[in-house]
Amino acid sequence: MKTQFTSLTYLQNWKTILVHFIIIPFVNLLLLVAINSQYQGGFSWGVAVGTIVLNGGLLSMGSMAALFTMDRTLKIDREMATQRPYSFKYWFDKIITAIICGVISIFINDFILMILGAPNALVLRSMIMAIPFAVVGTIFGFVGSIAAWTMINPYFYLNILEPMMIIISGTLVNVEKYPSWLRILSNCFPFAQLIRYVETSKGMVGRDILLALVWLLVGIGIYVYKVSTISEKYREMY
Repeated sequence: MKTQFTSLTYLQNWKTILVHFIIIPFVNLLLLVAINSQYQGGFSWGVAVGTIVLNGGLLSMGSMAALFTMDRTLKIDREMATQRPYSFKYWFDKIITAIICGVISIFINDFILMILGAPNALVLRSMIMAIPFAVVGTIFGFVGSIAAWTMINPYFYLNILEPMMIIISGTLVNVEKYPSWLRILSNCFPFAQLIRYVETSKGMVGRDILLALVWLLVGIGIYVYKVSTISEKYREMY
């Protein structure tokens, strides 16, 4: 587990830790709150806290991808695919590391918002959703990384998904207010109901959790296919 944490470049010194855990989330928070206030005519704690949860999920997603990308860079992925493709410890350590990073980010920034005057009920719902949202982020980090396995750009799919998450998660605007095509797209991803629960306490959390499991199964299916392809290619080498 220690090896996984040391592999994350943003944990190498206090400056990058500060940037990823506090500065980036608050820059995104200020941006979304400012946009929301222009249309709603006032400050929204719901958008502020929802943004913090979203950023925690993004950190978990990016951490999972970074850990696997590091193995790709060191060619460890090839050995893993040929020798121990279904090693529990290999994936468990990465998953737990990514989840922990996302949860810590949410908790730190929730505490700051609470000091600044965020409603306790809102902060409490955010903390309750910290682990589920970090898990969802980790799942998509896994799916995106595996789908891009063997591609030149290991972040190809995540670079598409990450900018979309602000919209499809409904952090800024309730998904129910979207046009039908965008609402359908949003409902294909397990973000909107988790965020809605944080902001309003009315989201269908179970629906998003089940949808996340579907995406996990998709990722596992892609993984099995990629392992068979890669192990066949590098079997003689390892």
